[in-house]
Amino acid sequence: MKRTNLIKLHISLASFFLSFLVIMPLSGTGYLLGFKGKADKKLVFSTTAKLENTKDYFISELKKQNIDFHFEYIKNKGNSYILRPSNREHYVAVKTDAGVDFYLYRPNLMAKLVELHKGHGPTLFKKLETIFGIGLILVTLSGAFLIFGLQRYYKLVTISVGSGLVILVLTLTIY
Repeated sequence: MKRTNLIKLHISLASFFLSFLVIMPLSGTGYLLGFKGKADKKLVFSTTAKLENTKDYFISELKKQNIDFHFEYIKNKGNSYILRPSNREHYVAVKTDAGVDFYLYRPNLMAKLVELHKGHGPTLFKKLETIFGIGLILVTLSGAFLIFGLQRYYKLVTISVGSGLVILVLTLTIY
């Protein structure tokens, strides 16, 4: 492939995935710094019906309360059942001694971004994140190939890549 075509490919991929390239490190860094976001939680109703971990059960219980709510899948965490995707308003059913409590969660923007970052969004978005991951690998490899092709930056890039690689290997082996 000609160098000019590779540059165009690199720029096109990087530009296409720019929003992901901003959102992912922003949400990930925010999360690591303690900005995990918040969700307003409100008990909507309780039922004495025996809990079943099936989509039909949750749809039926919500409909009994005249709640028309679409969810894609259920994530079980102990006594909690999260009706996902959870990057938007969603319900969490909590098994209690008396039955099941249904809570409505309304996440703020940071909580939504963190949920997307963790892969808790809609199935379509998860597929886009997978494509983004592949795209990021391609952007990184094409960028590395392009920069290693410039003799004047070879020493700088080699030192930078080498330093980063040493830190990564040390971190993985020490912990």
